[in-house]
Amino acid sequence: MKRTLRSSLLRLTKYLSLPHKVKWKVGALDEIAFWDDHIAKYYASTDGVPKDANARFRVDPSAPLQKELADLLTDVRDPVVRLLDVGAGPFSRMGKTLAGHTVELTAVDPLTTAYARLYEKHNVFPPVRPMEGRGEDLRSLFPADHFHLAHANNCLDHGYDPIRSVQQMVEVVRPGGHVYLRHEVNVAQGAGYMGMHQWNFHLDDQGNFTISDKHRSVDMVRLLGPDVTVTSRTEGLFLITVIHKHDQRIN
Repeated sequence: MKRTLRSSLLRLTKYLSLPHKVKWKVGALDEIAFWDDHIAKYYASTDGVPKDANARFRVDPSAPLQKELADLLTDVRDPVVRLLDVGAGPFSRMGKTLAGHTVELTAVDPLTTAYARLYEKHNVFPPVRPMEGRGEDLRSLFPADHFHLAHANNCLDHGYDPIRSVQQMVEVVRPGGHVYLRHEVNVAQGAGYMGMHQWNFHLDDQGNFTISDKHRSVDMVRLLGPDVTVTSRTEGLFLITVIHKHDQRIN
């Protein structure tokens, strides 16, 4: 789709009262175009090795898991660590190795068909290809209590129901496991509620992790209830939230 038409459709989502899913579909066109340009600029290369350091990390199958994520797995004794990257995009930002463990990384994203075309176009391929899936539908893809860690970076607030996505992530994480969320604060407000940007992640007046759109605000700490512990902090423009699922042993 031509850039001018895509831009016009995006502007309409800012002013028209449309369901979140419709606005998401319009925004997805812009997301695909972004990745097309981004891969060409940062990932594609003549010798098969991206010149950009972040891109090299993402396509390196031996890249270590980030320290803030590895620290959440220090009590894991299982030889195989199961990780889930939700809304991973074409190249998961998560590291692929962890000392003392075999890492089984599963990446999911709703735009995998478009990403497959971009891989071929730019001749760059990820070590872990995302499977088709939405954060809102994780329980239709995975069993409950399955992953040691579920991760989402700068993506759930682009979905059509991030509240459900967070709940689903908690469900598919094992007792004793964690959900790690990193999202820009109040991105929808900053973007004028345009396209995919319909949801804000922020802290309320009590310091609780909150998700809101134009019409409602949900205290996620209260919604998730007593079976988890939720901690949040801001780092620059981003809100980091870690949800610890209490270890209620299954007999």
